[in-house]
Amino acid sequence: MAPIIVAIICALISFVIAAGTIGREAHRLDSFSPVPVYDVEQAVAFVADGLPKDVSSRVSFWEVRAILDASRADQDRYGLSQESLVVQGPALQVDQLVVVSDAGVDRIASTLQRSFPTLSLADVGVVLAGELEYLRSIGAVGPQAESAQ
Repeated sequence: MAPIIVAIICALISFVIAAGTIGREAHRLDSFSPVPVYDVEQAVAFVADGLPKDVSSRVSFWEVRAILDASRADQDRYGLSQESLVVQGPALQVDQLVVVSDAGVDRIASTLQRSFPTLSLADVGVVLAGELEYLRSIGAVGPQAESAQ
């Protein structure tokens, strides 16, 4: 009878230790926010599939990729790339990060003009709007900020 009681006590102690460890790790992991991952191939496919028919007839899959690559390079230039925003540790609370720029579309279009002379400013804008939708879909973009005056 005594060995059965010892076995039950050992099992209960093991269960309590395991439950405490799992609870602690669950709480620790809950304090980290998930980091959205920008997958270039997935982004290109998402954007290309979402283009309006008239734009997709003018803009090739490779041009979409070139626009997204130029957009990432532009983000890197201003410190907005994924690598510069990844934070290790508890969730980062930011009041606002506002990225609004028609000049950005102009910069990206002018960067691509030499390699892709048939790309119009409007086409680049539509592709970048598609990229913004992709970023929203992976959770990398929050709600639109109200204009500060």
